[in-house]
Amino acid sequence: MGTETERLQREIKRLIKQLGWSQKRFARELLAMTDEGDCATEDEVGQYEERVKKHLSRSATKPELLQRYLHQLQQHDAFGNLKVVVPYFVPTEGFNMEFVKGMQAISMKLDE
Repeated sequence: MGTETERLQREIKRLIKQLGWSQKRFARELLAMTDEGDCATEDEVGQYEERVKKHLSRSATKPELLQRYLHQLQQHDAFGNLKVVVPYFVPTEGFNMEFVKGMQAISMKLDE
């Protein structure tokens, strides 16, 4: 099943593969979506590519950062062409935490 970090890393890698992008291309696209992307030097772009590549492979990467990458990927124009639906959980009052955790575990198994 893996950790939340591993799950997010697999999901991002799967989506960028569907787009036909390399991890470096993904990093360049992320950088281009930021204000810093417009004025980044080649060295800065290379450093950013390596940083993102490491984030997609290291188990110590924070899930919040990977969630941000996933959200940015979903906002990219090319993502709309994939015809992929990315589900997200909307908490509802009335469900106890044990039920929610059980449903999340089932969802993770289905993702595998």
